[in-house]
Amino acid sequence: MNALQIINNKNIIRNFSVNEFPRNALKRTEAKVLEILQMLRNKWDDYIFPSMHPLGWARTDKKYSYSEHYATGRLSTAGDFFPAGNVFQFWLMCQSFPEIGEIGIYFDTNRFKTQPGPMIHISISSKRRLHCRINRAYHALDERASLNDFREFNKAVDEYLNKELK
Repeated sequence: MNALQIINNKNIIRNFSVNEFPRNALKRTEAKVLEILQMLRNKWDDYIFPSMHPLGWARTDKKYSYSEHYATGRLSTAGDFFPAGNVFQFWLMCQSFPEIGEIGIYFDTNRFKTQPGPMIHISISSKRRLHCRINRAYHALDERASLNDFREFNKAVDEYLNKELK
């Protein structure tokens, strides 16, 4: 079932509407991604703004066939969004949801009106993977991580929290 088929069911999705997502994104995204987004919203108790960037939900270009966002011959199993408040705390909270496989925090998405600050990426893949993106470079934060990955992550978190606390 795609996300468009459940978004109007207010018993499941209470805090999001079709016009908050890029055109056609919901019909190419697995319903479970939107259900998890609603669960995150319930626990966070603050706003979550879906990315309006078309590639933040469903990608159809073959060059993205490796991605959980890929939606050709299947539905996308990933989504990108911006939680209000402390994004680092939100990223940590996401880790308490076993339904989420991949959890990313992107510190380099605060350049555009549709990307107001650090972004969260989730997917419903079967394996838990933690990562971050800093200056367009991906860093693993799990068993794949190098010492440099953790150094870069700690530096980005420190910079973010210093801005957030001012």
